[in-house]
Amino acid sequence: MTADVHNIITRRNIGSAKGLLQSLVPRAQCFCFYDLNRSCVWSSDGVDDYEIDNYVTDLPDDVVAGILPDSNLLRRTLTSGRTVLVLPVYGDNSDNGLGLLVSVFSKNAGKSSSFNPSMLKKILLPAVQVIGETIRLNEQLGEIVSRADIAEKELELVYRVDEKIHGVSRSHAGLAQLIGQSGRFLGIAYSVLLLPSKRIRISATHSSWKTVDRKVLDKYIIEQLLPKLESQRAPVVFEVPPVEGSDNIADQGYQTMLCPLIDRTGNVEGVLAQLGRVDKKSFDKSHMRFMSHIVRKVEYVIEQSFDVMTGLMNRSGFEAQLHESMKSLMGNEDEHQVIYFDLDNLQLVNDTFGREAGDEVIIRFGQMLEDELPKNAVATRLTGDDFAILLAHSSVEEALDLTTSVRSKGEQLRYLQGDKSLQVTVSIGIANFNSRSTDVSDALTASRIACDSAKDHGRDRVEVYDQDNQSIIRRYDDMHLVSEIQKTLDTDGFELQAQPIVSLNKAIEQTRFEILLRMKDSRGDNISTDAFFSAAERYQLMPQIDRWVVSATLSKLGEHSEYLEKSGASFAI
Repeated sequence: MTADVHNIITRRNIGSAKGLLQSLVPRAQCFCFYDLNRSCVWSSDGVDDYEIDNYVTDLPDDVVAGILPDSNLLRRTLTSGRTVLVLPVYGDNSDNGLGLLVSVFSKNAGKSSSFNPSMLKKILLPAVQVIGETIRLNEQLGEIVSRADIAEKELELVYRVDEKIHGVSRSHAGLAQLIGQSGRFLGIAYSVLLLPSKRIRISATHSSWKTVDRKVLDKYIIEQLLPKLESQRAPVVFEVPPVEGSDNIADQGYQTMLCPLIDRTGNVEGVLAQLGRVDKKSFDKSHMRFMSHIVRKVEYVIEQSFDVMTGLMNRSGFEAQLHESMKSLMGNEDEHQVIYFDLDNLQLVNDTFGREAGDEVIIRFGQMLEDELPKNAVATRLTGDDFAILLAHSSVEEALDLTTSVRSKGEQLRYLQGDKSLQVTVSIGIANFNSRSTDVSDALTASRIACDSAKDHGRDRVEVYDQDNQSIIRRYDDMHLVSEIQKTLDTDGFELQAQPIVSLNKAIEQTRFEILLRMKDSRGDNISTDAFFSAAERYQLMPQIDRWVVSATLSKLGEHSEYLEKSGASFAI
């Protein structure tokens, strides 16, 4: 289609020289232009002439290309008796032939004594130069249009990618979209993102390579090609030679474009590899430019999804992964486990040895989780000393086995400095979720509740979330109530009540009251004092509440100071 459009434009542009040619050589019957493929692109009379076509077809290749000295002017008499003059048309220099201008004369004109080919050449030369310049500019314009079309397609994909990155989850699914779309855009046989340190492997495979052993390819990339990227910052193309005697499609030889992924410290931490184009064509600069942009997007997603200190997934990436994992559940019996870890005594390490010591313990524990992590699990650092693991398609027993393995290495968390040492232990909570779960985020909350219960029951232990365990239910209620308490504090929404204190000794007549605190929920119903104070004490809100009660009580009593002074009433807070 592109070639047809190009010929149409060429025909139109050369056709504009028709008047010039006929005014220069009015004796000519017609003029024709043939390209380097010996195709007649344009004829001044618009009629197919097979005799001239055959004549041009039989010309030597060097003559058509305008290379031979005697090709500057060719005069031939055809079988019909007509005479033709052939002039090569050049581009920007005499070595760049673009085609042939054929001038056709009647047999009487060719036999005339006044017929002078050399003179005709001089007369036609300006027109030939105009035609050559027109064709050259047309080709340049065609190249520009083609590059612009490619650039437009690149930009369209880049815009789509940007929208997805900033609007869609930062989970493995988000990275998979990047890998798949870039591979399809370039027509890649096998695209793969490999980050060994973060246990990330995401690939997209063309149907022609479905039978290829991708594990072997990944190993080859990591062991043989990745080390060659150590000093590279831009995409690099390697030639993978064919394997003699193999009929495997991946052994036939192909080009591989490797795009290094750079971490925050400037080191190469992984690679986005594009192995083999389906059409067998080579990669060009536009492909490398496009992949430079894509790999920056991949780095952005990774940076937003992983913790800098430990290299584990951060909370945002982990929560996206939790929601994504719901789609992989198979049937009602299948379930995932969420394991919540809280480092005990870490604040004591910070206070005793400094924050750098605490950071070292955090890094050690992150490495412990990484070392123990099975293939069906992903780990995260949620906050300062809180970690979690998503253990997919597993039972509570398997989660307990994993926590036992982690706790068995607890000695690695002992921090030593001089003759001082502190042992850091781990409290752990486990909760599950399945296809019947209404909100996957509840599983993370439940695992945290179980972990907090483990801390309350002595620390350095594991607890499994159990709906029938009343202490865990109370903790769950406390977590949901604490936000209501904070909101009530912020809006001065508590109620104060004065309960009379009556003496059993009737001789004592002094009026006394006890100040009581009440709180209502969003529906206006009273919240039980037991639940209210349980949540406030557990989440360290009592000091704020105490200050509010004292301040509000004194303010209210101040409004009636004269009466209180006369009555002699006293109040207990």
